[in-house]
Amino acid sequence: MAPRVLDDFELVWMIAGTARLVAEPPLDLRPGDLVLLPAGHAHAIEWDALRSTRHGYVHFTPPAHVVLPTEPVRVRMTAHDPLPGLCDYLSWLGAQGPADPADPAGPADPAAPTAQVVDFLLTVLLDLPLPAPGAELTGPPSFRAAVDHLRTVWGVTPLRRVGVGDLADAAAVSRAQLHRAFRAAVGVGPARALEQLRCSRAETMLLRTDLTLAVVARECGYADVAHFSHRFGASHGVAPGSYRLSGGGRCLAHPGIRRLERLVWG
Repeated sequence: MAPRVLDDFELVWMIAGTARLVAEPPLDLRPGDLVLLPAGHAHAIEWDALRSTRHGYVHFTPPAHVVLPTEPVRVRMTAHDPLPGLCDYLSWLGAQGPADPADPAGPADPAAPTAQVVDFLLTVLLDLPLPAPGAELTGPPSFRAAVDHLRTVWGVTPLRRVGVGDLADAAAVSRAQLHRAFRAAVGVGPARALEQLRCSRAETMLLRTDLTLAVVARECGYADVAHFSHRFGASHGVAPGSYRLSGGGRCLAHPGIRRLERLVWG
């Protein structure tokens, strides 16, 4: 994986195989290791090239009153602490996928329990006071209405195409008013935000799964691989296949887009 700099925090736990965290200081990782990667810290992860590896991960933003380390932290999980069970539960939640708004009797949205588990895991990991609940959706009313609409229509995959007009209609405002609301809330207009959200979802699938390009394109709402490759290449300057082979890295690191990601998908 190419070097990257996060604008949020990430927890990574090794399940099988080995890896090396290339950072200051470098760390060798093996099954049972849990690593807290801080925002703003340049690092890369080199996975074992000879053996298959498995790992879990979750991104999060800590509550404002919790001060986390600015350097990576690694702990060795044991059978005598709750960390392995918490990580197993996070892996299970991650496998559930988002709730289907069309199926009220289906599984609940895993975003809320995921945030609660991360809060408690940090408390155990760093012996912190129990954190307060995460920040709620804020911003101009039309922005909040647009995000609520995205949560509904993008709560299931494959993502369907959503245009600026769709969001403006859902928020009951003009396109110009919606543009101003998005700029105020996340620093970019709605058209750019929608495109980058889809490309951002594609980044994760390319780096974290072995799904084919055709499946990634379909899951992210593109008509076909050609259309996906064109839009992804225009955004990243490299074709999605080449991006995957190079190990990638978060190209869409705009803080506003990352915040919007968390608001839409948790």
